[in-house]
Formats: sequence, structure tokens, C-alpha cells
Amino acid sequence: MYKIPNHIIITNEKATMAGHGGIKAELVARMVVDDGYTIEQTMENYNLSRAQVLSAMAFYYENQQVLDEARRQALAEIKANAMTLDKFKVKLAQKKQKVTE
Repeated sequence: MYKIPNHIIITNEKATMAGHGGIKAELVARMVVDDGYTIEQTMENYNLSRAQVLSAMAFYYENQQVLDEARRQALAEIKANAMTLDKFKVKLAQKKQKVTE
């Protein structure tokens, strides 16, 4: 008899790998798609089967536009709110000055 595995669980609009403690399916897929790891390396890194990694990749490709846009927005927000090294140095100097006063 054939099995139809469900390797991905979607809860609160977050896709995670079933039975693997909340590992995001997108993270698994991006390890192969974006970071250049092989399927075998990804299997070993997350202790997943080939079918599980391929399921994560299928999820990613089926939802690529939405996932990529969400990632782009998140990275833009991080960049907009990030502190430059010069600003950090000024802030650190101000804190040091307050401590010595």
C-alpha cells in the first residue's frame, strides 16, 4: 500500500518540518536553493530524509514569490533599523562617559 507523507505542517502561517521541533521548511529549502548545499548535506545537517528535504523544496518553489517577498521585506527592515559602526561607537562612548561621571 502506498503512503502519502505529510512532511510539512502549517501552523499560524508558518510551515515547519513535521516531527522536527519547529524547523522551518523555508530554512531547509534555502540551504539547498540559496546556500548551495547538496540535498545530502542538508539531510545530515537537519537529520531529515531525502523525501523531507525534497518536500521542503517543493513547498519553497510552490510559494517562492511570497517567501522571497517576505524575506526581502525583512532584510530591508533590518537594514533600515541597523546601527552603523560609527553610530555604535558614538553610543558606546556616551555610555562610557556616563559611567565615569
